Amino acid sequence: MWFWFFESRNNPRKAPLVSWFGGGPGNSAQYGMFTQHGPCEILEDGAEPTLREHSLNNHANVLYIDQPIGSGFSYGNDAMVNSTKDCSPYVWAFLQLWFEAFAEYENKDLSVYTESYGGHTGPEIVNHILGKNVKIKAGKTSGDVINVKALSASNAWFDARIQEKANLDFALNNSYRPLINESLYEGLLEKYKNEVVPSLEKCDESGTTKDCFAAYRGYLDGIEQPIWTTAMDKYDDWIMADIQPGGVRPPTYHQKYLERADVQKAIGARVNYTESGGQFGILESGEDAKSFLGELSRVVQDGVQVLIWAGDSDYVCNWVGTKRVADAVDWPGKRGFAEMELEPYKVQGVEQATFKSVENLHYARVFNAGHNVWWYQPETSLQIMTQFLSGNGLSST
Repeated sequence: MWFWFFESRNNPRKAPLVSWFGGGPGNSAQYGMFTQHGPCEILEDGAEPTLREHSLNNHANVLYIDQPIGSGFSYGNDAMVNSTKDCSPYVWAFLQLWFEAFAEYENKDLSVYTESYGGHTGPEIVNHILGKNVKIKAGKTSGDVINVKALSASNAWFDARIQEKANLDFALNNSYRPLINESLYEGLLEKYKNEVVPSLEKCDESGTTKDCFAAYRGYLDGIEQPIWTTAMDKYDDWIMADIQPGGVRPPTYHQKYLERADVQKAIGARVNYTESGGQFGILESGEDAKSFLGELSRVVQDGVQVLIWAGDSDYVCNWVGTKRVADAVDWPGKRGFAEMELEPYKVQGVEQATFKSVENLHYARVFNAGHNVWWYQPETSLQIMTQFLSGNGLSST
């Protein structure tokens, strides 16, 4: 399993430890590293890396891990994994070896940070680690306890039933421009109620690949495709990751850089770079339709600090859906959190987001930011993550 590790630019011995996992499913961690919050960025095609000002490792030690096997520079002899649950034991085993090799960090708390499909990956990985900790403490398995302090997931996909309905609502009514009209909304809403929800319930009940893949195809073909087609017909510049007029995605100049033979030799890579590996196996398993709200709830119940946040111009995993997921988390503070209104969040006196926090659960909506929120709003993102990792909650500056 391939990793990059970057010590904090400021006091690494006291700085928190963060592990970053890509979305996808199956996206290399190096996508986020180069396009969003790693120490370096590539600003044009064919250029060399340059220092990034608003890097996650300004105040944190950051471990970028390519998972599942087959993504990035990770490789192995086993067959490709086809589910997030299959990935988690590999990640746990990797972390055991990593802490052994980097013993100076073995007593540090670990924070897990992810995005997009990481709404599945993040809660599952943290749950797996927490479960292993219980067994280790009980003497039922060998290994070292990994102290998980926090989980952050930005523009993440947790629960299809909640978020597909939110996609409909967001497509009709958002702060940028409508993607569909009222008539199409009403028709798709009926399809959601009469076809999508029953198929998702069947997936929840059986958990089989057949039922869950059918549910996935049901909302992909029945809800998503009509919205995408209508939006593309309506706006020449529409992209689902950033619905603002003239919306853009982070450029992927890093791919060509990582495919260079001299770069691969210098960093010790043993295989060619793959931006996304294992994606089709995971999608064909129907896992996209499976809810990870239960796993997320258990993480919050266990006292882990959890931040769910989103750029508000993203359609894919939009802020409306992720907020509804946060409000639906099952924990003792559920009612108080769900009833709390979002408050202004300022960066150097300027409102850049809204947020709310109750005990160890936090939510933030970042303005004028698409799917990969850090790329669109780096200063705001760095402030949010630095405050979150401090354990003192979010507050305006």
